[in-house]
Amino acid sequence: MSGAVVVTQSYHLPRAVYLCESVGIDAEGLGVADWGHVPAARMVRYQARELLADGKALWDTDVVGRDPRYLGRHEKLNLQPVNG
Repeated sequence: MSGAVVVTQSYHLPRAVYLCESVGIDAEGLGVADWGHVPAARMVRYQARELLADGKALWDTDVVGRDPRYLGRHEKLNLQPVNG
C-alpha cells in the first residue's frame, strides 16, 4: 500500500483521506484552518456543499464502485528513499 500526506482545508479533509484510503493509499491528513480566514457566510456555503460532496463520495466508492477519474496528465515523481 502507498502512503500520502493530504494537506487541504479542514472541511475537505475527511473526504480527501477517505477517498485516498478507498483506492488503497494509506493517508494521513493535515487540515488548514478555515474559519476566521474566510467570511462566515461563504464558509456556511462551502460546508453545505461539502455535505453533498461527502454523499457523492460515499455513493461513488461504496455503492457504485466507480473508479477514480484523473483529469490531468500524470506527474512522474522522483521519490528517493529516506535515510534514517
